[in-house]
Amino acid sequence: VEISGQAFNSYILLWDFVDLIHPQLMLESPQEVSCFSFNSTQTHLVVAGAVNGQVVLWDIKAAVAALVRRQHRSSMARAGGGGSGGLAAGDDDDEGRPPPVKPCAISYLDATHKRGVADLTWLPPDSQINWRGQFLEKSLCEGPTHQFVTVSGDGQVLFWDTRYADIAAGNLPKVGRRQGKQDDKPGKDGKLPQVLWLPLFRMQLKRLEGVGELSLCRVC
Repeated sequence: VEISGQAFNSYILLWDFVDLIHPQLMLESPQEVSCFSFNSTQTHLVVAGAVNGQVVLWDIKAAVAALVRRQHRSSMARAGGGGSGGLAAGDDDDEGRPPPVKPCAISYLDATHKRGVADLTWLPPDSQINWRGQFLEKSLCEGPTHQFVTVSGDGQVLFWDTRYADIAAGNLPKVGRRQGKQDDKPGKDGKLPQVLWLPLFRMQLKRLEGVGELSLCRVC
């Protein structure tokens, strides 16, 4: 009752079997996470679905690099008979925990699932779609994958692209449509309008009887 209606942060903790007391990385989320997945071709990208229907994206490349440096200093200190491992300022907090990794992108709440995300999966690199739901030519799918799909109890299947800022700016016309806000002039503070992370393509599944929505729970 005390925390009802209050904002709070949730975390994904990444562990190492060598140290089961301290998590190696902490990914901070503005909402409780119901599912998450690593990008198979860009392993530093992690995407998660939240209980409020939003999707959250993290880039852990810098955090992993800091973790490697921290482990290297610790091993060097042990080899030299040191104690603390020579942790640099800012690498850990007062309790020895790594600083949480902030999201680099959060989907626009009004354009996402109406219920919690039940499951998500990354699309293979050779199977990407455009904003019409059509598969792209193989020549346009070379390189790592950038798209994933989510399902929810609201009956929606949403396709997402992590390059949403480039799509909104009109840099990927064969993938998605340019956002109209990108044509606006900078505001009084000199900043451009915020780029919203919207689904690239959506499908709404209905029951065969024609009444009600299908509650989806898995992607395969």
